Formats: sequence, structure tokens, C-alpha cells
Amino acid sequence: PKLYIADSGILHTLLGLPTKADLDSHPKLGSSWEGFIIQEIVSRLGAAPEECYFWATYTGAELDLLVVRGRRRLGFEIKRTVTPKVTASLRSAIESIPLDRAF
Repeated sequence: PKLYIADSGILHTLLGLPTKADLDSHPKLGSSWEGFIIQEIVSRLGAAPEECYFWATYTGAELDLLVVRGRRRLGFEIKRTVTPKVTASLRSAIESIPLDRAF
């Protein structure tokens, strides 16, 4: 299972990161960003917990968030970067599961 700490402030406190500069140089920066963005997406979509999943294959492809609402499936691969691109994981998800939208 993959666990997320919903409150990024609590995560930063547990990691001993009192300032943004501390966070920016920490190896968990990407994980912190991922958790924050997932919470924002779930909140804005009004998605229920039972509609939200982490999806992965045995070969290592993954979606950070899969939202399933009835027959609709939305896939999200979250990266903290200034140059977004379609990742191999997202391509694999698009080929493996019927996504209505992929981000």
C-alpha cells in the first residue's frame, strides 16, 4: 500500500523542515508535492475516498491518482517539474486501463 499524509504541514514538521529552503533541499520534496497535489485534486473534484486509488503494475508503471466515478476514469501522474511531459507510466496506464482523461 502507498500512504499519504494529507496535511503537508504535519509532514514537514515530522521531517524537521521548518522553512521552505529546508524543504526545497530535502529528498522528500517530490513526495510532499505529490501529496499536496493529490489533496487539491480530490478536493476540487469532490471525490469520495472510495473513488480514489493508487494504480501500479508489476513492472513499475504507476498512476499517482486514479479517480473512478461510475464508468468514468481519470488518471493523474504527478511530477514537480518546470517541463511537464507524458511519462512512460502514464503511457502504460493509457494502454492498460480505459481512461477517460489522463493528466
